[in-house]
Amino acid sequence: MKQIHISLIGGQPVAAYLGIADAQPEHTLLVCSSQSFEEAKRVASCCPDKVIEIMQMDLADIPSIEKTVMALREQYAEDRVTLNLTGGSKLWSLLFYAGFRDHPDVRFIYIGTDHLLTDLDSHESRPLTMDRDVQFRLYGNPLAHYKRFDDYTEADLQVCRQIEQARRYNFEAFNRLTTALSSSEVQQVRGSQQGEIKQPDGQHVRWDKSKQTVWLSICHKYKGWKDFELCSDHIMELMFFSGWFEFLVANALDSHPQVRQVWMHSAFMTRGNALKNEAGIVADMGDKLLFVACRTQVKDPAEIDSFRSVLKSYGEMGGKGLLVTNVPLPAVIMDKCKDSDILTFHFDYTKSFKANCEGLDGVMSEAVS
Repeated sequence: MKQIHISLIGGQPVAAYLGIADAQPEHTLLVCSSQSFEEAKRVASCCPDKVIEIMQMDLADIPSIEKTVMALREQYAEDRVTLNLTGGSKLWSLLFYAGFRDHPDVRFIYIGTDHLLTDLDSHESRPLTMDRDVQFRLYGNPLAHYKRFDDYTEADLQVCRQIEQARRYNFEAFNRLTTALSSSEVQQVRGSQQGEIKQPDGQHVRWDKSKQTVWLSICHKYKGWKDFELCSDHIMELMFFSGWFEFLVANALDSHPQVRQVWMHSAFMTRGNALKNEAGIVADMGDKLLFVACRTQVKDPAEIDSFRSVLKSYGEMGGKGLLVTNVPLPAVIMDKCKDSDILTFHFDYTKSFKANCEGLDGVMSEAVS
């Protein structure tokens, strides 16, 4: 007698994976159509230590489906069977239930988007846990690059506050030296162990990656020159390309009680092998994912369209979008976000960090409601 697991595939790859992981069968049969065959292959690839067979079946030919079901019923007559009815078509679910209901040792299960497994005979339910990295791979959009927020240190937080002080001292100069860079300057920042970017007026930024230190010298029209020495393990990624802002947003998200984990610098490989990084932060909120795009400002509505395309790819994962800026959004962008079901929030630097976190908590409550 073997432990057999049969899972109907179509639209619910996470439920299929969780059913296998929970049942720990000796043999798994994934029943799919020609349309869901690729999905079945992804499920199988995420269970490399399991013996998995994939079988294609017609979607609507009732006599053909009944014949297949009864053949499986006879094949597994002496085995213990778990049948996951979550995926596939409604017709499949009905015919598999009808075909196996008189099996002497069968258990019918359903797994919801909240990862709650329900025994369809006893009606007993229990929660299952899901590895988010596996979940991304199941939907065909794996995380190609990311960094866990837990990898950052207190020194990184302190240096971000210093960076914000430098930015406030001269917004225009700071932006010219750290964000609005030419292609050659971008290459220098990313590739050179030591380097310097200098403006004609003498304002400059230089770095030494081996010392994890950046030196910034900028001038205020009335206050004169000021020098900043900035040190931390991740100083380069925080100093340049608005990394400091993404870190502060991630820090605020991480303090929310419903957030289990935060990933930064997230980039996804799509099914077309394109790299998408419109949502730099992903927050795991239990049964939902919050995709966060951090922008110092947004003027072009096309940026919202790009962000929305990312969210559509993860709609079945309970994904919600949040756009965070450090300046108020123009009315046309606000309307675009509202039409796209994207939440918005801007950091108000006239308020304390704690006050901003409280404001962000209110927005996040909408995401989980």
